Amino acid sequence: MNGSGFSLMTLLQTMTLSETLYFVWRVISQLILPIVLVPALCVSVVAWVRRGKGFFRLESSLAMMFCLIGGTLGFAAGFSRSPVVDVALTASVSLVVTLLGYSFVIKKDVNEGVRHAVPTALLGFVLTLWIALLVATAFRFEWQAMIA
Repeated sequence: MNGSGFSLMTLLQTMTLSETLYFVWRVISQLILPIVLVPALCVSVVAWVRRGKGFFRLESSLAMMFCLIGGTLGFAAGFSRSPVVDVALTASVSLVVTLLGYSFVIKKDVNEGVRHAVPTALLGFVLTLWIALLVATAFRFEWQAMIA
């Protein structure tokens, strides 16, 4: 909320229906689609290239799950100005990378398919985190310019 009391709700109340629909379309097309589709395509291509061992479904589904986690964390960090979010992002990324690294390197009784899927999941997580961070930061600056 700005110092003048301007918020998303007051902005939406002042907009016409066509402006509101256009705003919703811009959020979907500029925020959700790049964060979800670009990493999903990249991870699917990597999983398809590495399909030789027959783990395509497991690899792509595990990677998509980590893509969603990376997109959520990247969006939260990019759209927020709070340093607390940066600390939470660092802790979450460390936790995810440690979890994946542990199942890939140390733990010996992990399913072979999961071990095969870990590099693709890590690639999807980092790629989605990076794209979501960039898109959300650009969207935050655009949002601040619109309400200022």
